[in-house]
Amino acid sequence: MTSSPLKSTQAHYDLLTRFFHWVIAFTIIYNTIAGYTMFVLEETYPVIYQFIGDINVSLASVVAILFIFRWIWSHFRQEPDSSSGLPLLQKKIANIVHSTLYLNMFIVYLSGFLMLEHSFEIFWLFELPNPITTPEINHFFFIIHRYSCICLAIFMLVHIAAALKHHLIEKNNVLIRMLGPKFILRKTI
Repeated sequence: MTSSPLKSTQAHYDLLTRFFHWVIAFTIIYNTIAGYTMFVLEETYPVIYQFIGDINVSLASVVAILFIFRWIWSHFRQEPDSSSGLPLLQKKIANIVHSTLYLNMFIVYLSGFLMLEHSFEIFWLFELPNPITTPEINHFFFIIHRYSCICLAIFMLVHIAAALKHHLIEKNNVLIRMLGPKFILRKTI
């Protein structure tokens, strides 16, 4: 995550940043759970497996587009007031971790698209062709997708743990910055 030179007097991120964050976060959590659930269902419940797979691919396709806009927006948005009291080294580590997380998400989305051996429908509305039709290359991207999804799941757990640590143990405003002004008002009342 590249820091914008613009600073804000607000104690929270703007609405668009929060929208991108929470929609993508919840979708990644769903896609991760659904993706690993599909392995259990593939042989025993092929209809449910196909349904979950269709939803998974559709959500991932839509969120991949949102992810691109989120990344672009991260270079233009105003950063909230950084009164969280984090040491400079910790802020730099957080920036490196967020940049690596963004890269990991990009690899997950790209490899997920390139691993598909057949065209697919987005929410049963329109069909997208797969760009690669060579099974060996599709399998190569499947392997990349599998391992990048494992890395993303680990990143998500670490990210959630760090946010909870900041909120519950260090009691700073790192999590509140992504929750928004309504949470700040409720907390102070």
